[in-house]
Amino acid sequence: MDFAYIDEIIQFSDNQAIQACHELASEQGIYAGHSSGANYFIAKKLLEKLPQHQSYNILIMVLDSGMKYAF
Repeated sequence: MDFAYIDEIIQFSDNQAIQACHELASEQGIYAGHSSGANYFIAKKLLEKLPQHQSYNILIMVLDSGMKYAF
């Protein structure tokens, strides 16, 4: 991996990703898997670091469904 292209590495736990999945489902109506929950968690963390007096558009990719985790 060429770290010259990476600005920052943000670590998170499995529980944080799972909690973000629950937030996506309950608040946004998106039933997503753990990797998408991780994307959502990181996007929220990045948003917290940005100046609050501006508005932003943040795009995340939801690539998996939560269906395989339902049973």
